[in-house]
Amino acid sequence: MLRIISWSAFITYALYIVLMLWWYAKKNSHLEKSILIVGSLAVFAVMVIWPGYVLIKEL
Repeated sequence: MLRIISWSAFITYALYIVLMLWWYAKKNSHLEKSILIVGSLAVFAVMVIWPGYVLIKEL
C-alpha cells in the first residue's frame, strides 16, 4: 500500500514540475517566481522526501 502511495507521489510531483514550468514560461514576473520557488520546495518536501524515505525503508 505504501509503495503505491510513494510511486503515485513521484508521478504527481513530475506532473507538478511540468505544469509549473509551462505556467512559468507563460508568466514571468518576480512575484510568480517567488511563488514558484516556495511552492516547489513545499511540494518537493511532501511528495519526494517522505515517499523516498518510505521506499528506502521498504527495500
